[in-house]
Amino acid sequence: MFNIIVNVVLLSILLAYVIGNNIAILRDPSRYVGISNKYLIDLIIILSIYCGLLIEGLKMHSIKHYVYSDVTLNIIILAVLIHAIFFTKYGIPYSVTQGIIGGIVGASLYTNYQINLSYIYLVVIIWILYPFINLALSYGISLLIRKRRRVILHLTHLIGILGPFILGYVYGANTVGTITSLSLIDIHWLFIVVLIIVPISTLFIGKAIGETLSGRIYGLHPSAYISSIISTTILIELATQLSIPVPFSSLLTLGYIGPIFTYKTHMFRKMDIIKIFIFWVLNPLSTLFLVYILYFLIYPFPY
Repeated sequence: MFNIIVNVVLLSILLAYVIGNNIAILRDPSRYVGISNKYLIDLIIILSIYCGLLIEGLKMHSIKHYVYSDVTLNIIILAVLIHAIFFTKYGIPYSVTQGIIGGIVGASLYTNYQINLSYIYLVVIIWILYPFINLALSYGISLLIRKRRRVILHLTHLIGILGPFILGYVYGANTVGTITSLSLIDIHWLFIVVLIIVPISTLFIGKAIGETLSGRIYGLHPSAYISSIISTTILIELATQLSIPVPFSSLLTLGYIGPIFTYKTHMFRKMDIIKIFIFWVLNPLSTLFLVYILYFLIYPFPY
């Protein structure tokens, strides 16, 4: 019973923190396509997260089979929460899905619990390929759109509304689905927790990273926004069908960079991009080591 209570508390805090953080990333670019009503965008995103989680979120729950015990679940959640706080403090897009996979590997190394290495290898390969695929795909889509300027005029406001919904949907299915896979409570109670946490995190927590990155990366032509949404959505939905968690925030941010190269002047700070790639690699590794350390502090002798 104690583990269940701890699990619900930690999971609720993690959900609130991560969703609030990422909703800022989802919401902020919308103002560049003429959608200025923040509350309308928030409502669209909240509803889309619910839809994604309810319709496809359970596809990500197979991850739970790679966890040794209830204690392991709570240790992984704690380690990921610590990372989420750290990354947000320094204005870096945080991928909770990478942290969870890194935590699972760290726990398995300490407990000698055998996990499906083929699945882990597939996840790592996807993580390596996806940034470059998203850059190339969003670049190509942006070129096509910019050659047809009338298309931009017709699509701008439509994508301004549909964009947050589409991204929120795949985010709810993949990212929120991955987070909820660590729950110890019944799925029906879990959905009630999510139902409460999402609007709270949206209204009171969602602010930091979106504002930090908006002026550096997101302040682009609407064609960049449209092409990034299309490319990112395709890749995340494909990963969800394969039950593979992908780093949403970093992937979405990199999706905005591809279209930049269609401009004569490349409008971004290279250090921002370098930071994203560095932490893309360090995130799962640091979570792996933190879970290992936490396990050692709680259980000094491996199983």
